[in-house]
Amino acid sequence: MGRADAVMLAEIARAAKTAEGVQTIVCPSFVHIDAVGRVVSGSAVVLGAQDAYFESSGAFTSAVGIKELKELGVSHVLVGHSERRRYFGETDEAVNKKVKAAYAGGLQPVVCVGETEQERTAGQTESRVSAQVRTAFQGVSVKKVIIAYEPIWAIGTGKASSSADARAVHQLIKQIVKETNGSQCSVLYGGSVTPDNMHEFWNTTDIDGVLVGGASARKETLSSLLALLSF
Repeated sequence: MGRADAVMLAEIARAAKTAEGVQTIVCPSFVHIDAVGRVVSGSAVVLGAQDAYFESSGAFTSAVGIKELKELGVSHVLVGHSERRRYFGETDEAVNKKVKAAYAGGLQPVVCVGETEQERTAGQTESRVSAQVRTAFQGVSVKKVIIAYEPIWAIGTGKASSSADARAVHQLIKQIVKETNGSQCSVLYGGSVTPDNMHEFWNTTDIDGVLVGGASARKETLSSLLALLSF
């Protein structure tokens, strides 16, 4: 995505009139954070990043640290997105390091977890998600936790999870977080969210919000999604 498109989408998000209590977070690519940040500055829209490195200093060519993101006005950061895990070999242990670094640096991590199609077919959804959540927050003691459940088999495929199946996983995640550190936990659903199915997820108990991918990168669908939140 080019700079002009990123700015245009940010302007749409800023102009949207969402209902009270609805928080909109935009997570542009690193190269567009500054431009998008200027667009949403002073509005209710929150600026996020798609990733961050866990080391606070040192020679780590191409890595973007938490301090640098904070200086750009970023307050939230995605950690462990399925594409980071799949294409960059990000492990559960690396996710844990990033979670700790984000909290220590003053950013709110949005930790992504989810199972593959193979794991789902084998009946391993609960065990896989449970392992991801437990490892991500190992040694972490905080008051606020945000987790995004993104079934990998649903991302970019047009095959969203049913709201009932998603709810069951969300309940599992909340129970694990409660058992491990007693934190307040919000769980978002991400996986082929569109204007056609968003209300179903939004109105389902234990689904606290949505993490939107491809549909948020197109003017028409982003506008439609935000319009649905104006109730």
